[in-house]
Amino acid sequence: MNLFVVGYEQCPYFMAACSELTVANISYKSILVQDKDELRTKVRQIKRLHPVEGVSGETSPQILRVEAAVVVCIGGHDSLERIGLENVMSWRPLAF
Repeated sequence: MNLFVVGYEQCPYFMAACSELTVANISYKSILVQDKDELRTKVRQIKRLHPVEGVSGETSPQILRVEAAVVVCIGGHDSLERIGLENVMSWRPLAF
């Protein structure tokens, strides 16, 4: 299982998400992008790996968890705060 944080280097929300994950000792890979087009491209590349659960956004950061059979789109920093660091490696979006 891999956790990816895609965002702009100077984005305060990207920096906060990375800092919080580091402090919580949660392993992740940060992917720096230069603009919105590159952010979309990187997120699409990750989402191509497996079927996708959840919805990704177009703001920095985007947090995605890649599992053996699925890519889980967690969202941005606000979503990380909402679901909690303790749940980031197990959270799944609601299915309707």
